[in-house]
Amino acid sequence: MLVSRDYAAIDDQSGDVMKRAGSSLMIKYGSHIPVRHNSGEDHMTHDEAMAPDEAGPRQRRAGVAEAKRHLRFATVGAAIVLVGLTGCSSNQSATSSSPTQSSSSASSVATSPDAPAVDGLSHVSIKTNDLTATLAFYTKVIGLVSMSRPDFGYPGAWLGSPGSSEHAFVHIYAGGPALGPEGATVLGSGAIDHVTLNCHDFRGFIDRFTAAGLQWREFLVPGTTTWQLFVFDPSGVQLELSFDGSTETGPPPDLSPGRGYVAGTSFFDPATYPKLS
Repeated sequence: MLVSRDYAAIDDQSGDVMKRAGSSLMIKYGSHIPVRHNSGEDHMTHDEAMAPDEAGPRQRRAGVAEAKRHLRFATVGAAIVLVGLTGCSSNQSATSSSPTQSSSSASSVATSPDAPAVDGLSHVSIKTNDLTATLAFYTKVIGLVSMSRPDFGYPGAWLGSPGSSEHAFVHIYAGGPALGPEGATVLGSGAIDHVTLNCHDFRGFIDRFTAAGLQWREFLVPGTTTWQLFVFDPSGVQLELSFDGSTETGPPPDLSPGRGYVAGTSFFDPATYPKLS
């Protein structure tokens, strides 16, 4: 269907010329009716529009062709207005999608083999005011080992699990970029609640915490065999050590007050934290 500025339209299949200027007239086989812009010329009265058409088939075809020619040169702006008046609902349906459609589309993108994807967590970077104490915590208490580290121009260390010389998943740095506006690293982990490490030998880690003078908390994930220990490093970053309780020996985690872990609470106290070296 073609559209003109004065809201006239022609049906390509039936040859009907429909005029929507003011009086919403529809003219059947308008062979002798010129259709022009809103210039005030050649507008039809109601009687003229409804008069019987005496033209022959050839004249009717010529008239339809002439009407189409006029309509094709109508301004695009008027066509948009007419669509806006008569097709808002259909346009909205065509250009918007339901939450289900959006979800389905997002799912298909996420599962596409060519889509960007996360392969895993590479590392966490921890800033410290005391590199010696932090290294002592992560190596002597937690049991990580130092790995090769590029020369970034400031002190630090890359740490990983024993027996793995390729993946340094804890990065420590001090001085330079580790210092805040006041020349010191801010303690704590901000919006990051904790970092979790998968471990084994639940009782062995408790013995290490005790020997280092560190405070810790214990937890048992409800409905599972996951045992957990919580402890803070010298910078106030909370670690969660996670264990498969079905493979551990000894009693389960102690959930009594003062020993059981309570989410959202901190037991880190810089004033009483032991000096590690």
